[in-house]
Amino acid sequence: TSVVAPEGINGDKVNKIMKDKHGVVIAGGQGHIKGKIFRIGHLGYVDKLDIIMTFSALEMTLAELGYEFDHGVSVKAVQKFFMSK
Repeated sequence: TSVVAPEGINGDKVNKIMKDKHGVVIAGGQGHIKGKIFRIGHLGYVDKLDIIMTFSALEMTLAELGYEFDHGVSVKAVQKFFMSK
């Protein structure tokens, strides 16, 4: 799934921090969208906790890059979704 990086956030920095600090590997954009998007893979075997961990690491990464948001919102939404199934 491709995600447009928030205004002022470099998608390549998101990728690097996710991998180096949080152990979560995601992909970046290519060509003219390099640094503007990041991509979260979910093919193959991916379970609920993999998704929750990815969103948690993404929130921590965005916070580390100075993006302001309500922390925990995405993780809560993912948990709510999985608990409704």
